[in-house]
Amino acid sequence: MTAPTPKPQIEKFRDLARELETDDDEARFDERLKKMAKARTPRAAFWRIDQVPGGHRPDYFEGGSITPSNRGPVFSTPQEGDAWLQARGCRQDPADPDRWYDQ
Repeated sequence: MTAPTPKPQIEKFRDLARELETDDDEARFDERLKKMAKARTPRAAFWRIDQVPGGHRPDYFEGGSITPSNRGPVFSTPQEGDAWLQARGCRQDPADPDRWYDQ
């Protein structure tokens, strides 16, 4: 006795469209599909410049919202944070590139 051959994915998709009564109307398909599958919103990631003794250190945070805090300014890329530190006259520690010293 042989096992039944599985349906190709396109056939499964067509069967589901018929079941949802959307196989003949594209607008109805779009409407019902939107109810079934909602896109996940990407989690925001951001860099915050924290003050440490004698200087600053950028910290990376994944998730949450990009909001200013009382700990330091917030940037969406590390390059923006580096530019802010350079504009303040800070210099990067050659031994620890994540550490910036005040002038």
